[in-house]
Amino acid sequence: MAPTEDMRRNHMDYLKHERVETVRGGIRGSKYSLAGCIDCHASKDQSGNPLPVTDEGQFCQKCHSYLAVQPACFQCHRTTPAEGGATLGAVDLNSMTYEQLDALSLMQWHPAVSKDVSNAR
Repeated sequence: MAPTEDMRRNHMDYLKHERVETVRGGIRGSKYSLAGCIDCHASKDQSGNPLPVTDEGQFCQKCHSYLAVQPACFQCHRTTPAEGGATLGAVDLNSMTYEQLDALSLMQWHPAVSKDVSNAR
């Protein structure tokens, strides 16, 4: 990835850039992915089950709590590693077509994006 200091200072910019590349450009699998962060940084409990990175004392929560910031990433994305590899969310978006994603429906979930297309249906 990058040196620790660089990641602490800039990870939000890297992830924001990834999001734009993925959502708007359909480009996946680049250097900085949220799934990669989760796969690497999620801890496990005594039974070997992954702990959500947003739980008390866990990787993301420690700094975000200290800085009093609430990242929106985990409103939609998983907080534990996917079994068998890096996949975000409840479905494998790599296997879906654009039509299946139904872009207009998705815009309803993101009011900032949908404010100009509210009469599109």
